[in-house]
Amino acid sequence: MTFKEALKTFPYKCTDFKGRAARSEYWYFSTFIYFLSLLLLATSFAVIKFLGA
Repeated sequence: MTFKEALKTFPYKCTDFKGRAARSEYWYFSTFIYFLSLLLLATSFAVIKFLGA
């Protein structure tokens, strides 16, 4: 499974409790969430610095 396929299938399979996710699907999605959280964290620090809060 490719990175793009893992991101496309997650919304449909996250509520399907039959079976298991492929290892690549799990790790691609986990990596995506990790980098998304880093991006949001960096953005929040930039906004706080910009606003001077």
